[in-house]
Amino acid sequence: MRYLNNELVLVFPPLSNQEASWLSNDKEVEEKVQHSKIYMIGQRKELLFTDYSYDMDNNIFLFKLKMGNLISPPMRFYLGDDFLKWDVDFQDAGLEIGDRLFRVTDLYTNRCILWFTPTVLMYQISHNQLTVRTDSEFDFRQFSTYELLYVGISKENSSLLRLFEDAHHGRLNILTNAHPKAPTSRVTDELIIFMFDICALNINVFSTTEDIENDMNYQSDKIKVIADAEKAFVKLLDTEYNSVKYEQYPKGRDGLFQDQLTRYGYSLKEDITFYTRQGEFHGTIGYSDPCDLILIEDDVAKVIKAYED
Repeated sequence: MRYLNNELVLVFPPLSNQEASWLSNDKEVEEKVQHSKIYMIGQRKELLFTDYSYDMDNNIFLFKLKMGNLISPPMRFYLGDDFLKWDVDFQDAGLEIGDRLFRVTDLYTNRCILWFTPTVLMYQISHNQLTVRTDSEFDFRQFSTYELLYVGISKENSSLLRLFEDAHHGRLNILTNAHPKAPTSRVTDELIIFMFDICALNINVFSTTEDIENDMNYQSDKIKVIADAEKAFVKLLDTEYNSVKYEQYPKGRDGLFQDQLTRYGYSLKEDITFYTRQGEFHGTIGYSDPCDLILIEDDVAKVIKAYED
């Protein structure tokens, strides 16, 4: 018997459409995202820094996060340990602080040492890449909930090249037709690009000699997994801007239906939640908290909820 567990993981922090456009020709970014073959486009009100300042004496970035009328408690990011790690003296560092960006550069070499947008900061916190402190309880998952508009794949190039090297019909269609969620924002700043890789785990169970002969060397093809994953999310979440809905899924020629899998599924191993008119799909980066699952068994595909809506 053949079982397959697929986890979608981000290869790079989520970026707004505007930010992704700026970075689409960056060689270092392209190298980091080259393994992403499946991408998603979501939308939420723009997340911004507000009430920010910098404590020069203690090297602390003080700020709140703001999304529409939702504002976080005061937050503190201590830079002292990071300066030691980067081998840069406080006196040699240049700071750029604004509503959308925090950046530290080496004044002598003009090298960017650290940067993050509010959305990138949320990613870095969930991945334990940065430590930010606050003294009040707050549900930060509210800042990581997105309306999922589009799911796509790139079988040849990376997700970033697929979206920006040539005109991408789905992305441009959203930019043309979607309405901003906040009247003071541009759609390009509210749209968030998610570039995923898929971590696949095959489990082959042998009960008979025939099972050994059939399944001993079976391993799912990566391109088939990617093609199947796109169809699964489009069909079950009914994303608005995917024109093809894959009504016959899980049946299909380029997915996993022909691989005779007993059971397989897809989960989102990131601290984000997507929602569509079909409901929410809840992800989590840790293994102690359950996440939602798309489960396929025979010719039936369904969403298994970790918690009831």
